[in-house]
Amino acid sequence: MLTPFRASLFFVPLCLVLRFLWDRLSKRWHLYQVRGPPPQGFVMGNLGQLYSPTAQSFLSEIDEGSPSAVKLSGYMGDTQLYVVDAYATSQILSRPDVYAPTDLYVQGNLMVFGKGLLSTLGSRHKRQRKMISSAFSTASLRDMYPLMRQVLLTVRERLGDKIECNFEEIDMLRLATKAALEIVGHAGLGYSFDVFNKEEHPYSKVIHDLVPQIFSLFVFRQGLMGIIDYIPRFVTNLFLNNVPWPKVRRIHRLIKIMDAETWNVYSEKVELLKGGDGPAIGDSVGHGKDILSIIMKMNDRAPAEEKLSEEEILGQISTLIFTATDTAAGAIVRALDQLARVPSAQDNLRREIVESGKEGGGQISYDVISALPFLDAVCRESLRLGTPVPILTRTTKEDTILHFSKPIVGKNGKNIEIIKVPCNTNVVVSLRSINRNTEIWGPDADEFNPERWFNLPEYFLKNRLPGSYTNSMTFSGGPKGCIAFRFMELELKATLAVLIEAFEFSPAEQPVHWYTKGIQKPAVNVQAPASLPIKIKRIGNSV
Repeated sequence: MLTPFRASLFFVPLCLVLRFLWDRLSKRWHLYQVRGPPPQGFVMGNLGQLYSPTAQSFLSEIDEGSPSAVKLSGYMGDTQLYVVDAYATSQILSRPDVYAPTDLYVQGNLMVFGKGLLSTLGSRHKRQRKMISSAFSTASLRDMYPLMRQVLLTVRERLGDKIECNFEEIDMLRLATKAALEIVGHAGLGYSFDVFNKEEHPYSKVIHDLVPQIFSLFVFRQGLMGIIDYIPRFVTNLFLNNVPWPKVRRIHRLIKIMDAETWNVYSEKVELLKGGDGPAIGDSVGHGKDILSIIMKMNDRAPAEEKLSEEEILGQISTLIFTATDTAAGAIVRALDQLARVPSAQDNLRREIVESGKEGGGQISYDVISALPFLDAVCRESLRLGTPVPILTRTTKEDTILHFSKPIVGKNGKNIEIIKVPCNTNVVVSLRSINRNTEIWGPDADEFNPERWFNLPEYFLKNRLPGSYTNSMTFSGGPKGCIAFRFMELELKATLAVLIEAFEFSPAEQPVHWYTKGIQKPAVNVQAPASLPIKIKRIGNSV
């Protein structure tokens, strides 16, 4: 006799299998006419190519001919849509309720960073973003600039002690990571990591190792999708502490280092702010002008329904320390690498910086550095070419329609101007490809040419890219675009102004390549640890 229990043992798995098959077949049906590269296998499809350290070559192949969109094969026969069209990208990024971050992304960030901006959605994300955005106002950045410059002058002094008047080769990524960590400490948290008096701060290892380690466990992370929300944090920690997989254990150790440092920063700030705006806060590292002080003061004054919980503030601290350090260090060395390869641009930038310094009596103020045209062009061009996160993946939460500015040529030879994208479809947005699209930027789109920003291509007479950063997709866009892009732009400008004035940079003997390991990282080869060897020599008496 078939009891209800026995029936459920048969019908529940059957329903799950049928749902899985319907999901796969529905996507294949609606995206059938879209062309795409053949999968490498059933299990991983094209994901092994898309998330490979050498993914840039794969992206260049599928971007050939500037298609608006391409079909990719995903996990276990899944069908995904890869989008390059700027108009379609605008629709995707502006509607996070329809095109939401994947569960893998949100839950992974929740596990690593806690309840910060990267791991929240909907009303909670809006509430957090509203609270934090005021910390990146022009007035706030003006107050943070001297804090940044103070750290950078120390960097220049330490570098000058090592470098003579002849070219010497050093790993600039290591120094840039130290500088970025101390800058986010001073200007972001009002806290010193004391990186210049220690051989290596423990957090530096987190910055260096965490993303590549997580990135290497892509298949394992796919298996975690959809279950983390239902598991208490202490159970997750217990599992990670005892799982016999060395890589997972290492990731957990790195997270514990990050959590401990986050708590140190938070507890010190709580004690400091108890005294109000008195002498203690004025004498502190950030003088009460740092991002965390601004957020916590605003949070104290906010209505109950808008306040951030302690857990949410801790999440913002973890997110800020990690993202501001990792992304900024990469942006700094990318710019120096580009300038080393194009000496004429480096010379032009140095002249502009030296002249502006003379007019300011040796100091470059916030207003001056914000208005230097060639420095602005160098930063924009370097950030355009060096998109830290080359692709974003979004999942459709309902059936939706996607329009394109340029039709796709289907398998049957007919033009496709509109695609129906089924619910639960992963849509991959290629920020890198838009930033390098020859139809937008011209035939020299892959070349470092700061002068292009003084005479933008014809495309921009009638269009603009949907990015947070004007005419660039480097920091994504829409309601979930990078909130701290102005902070990072100022940090990059301040760093170049301090270093280019005092040093000349030239490429190292061994060529450096950029690989995708979660974010863009330089290395001498794909197996080597991240580094940017570069030749440096002192100029005059600037140090």
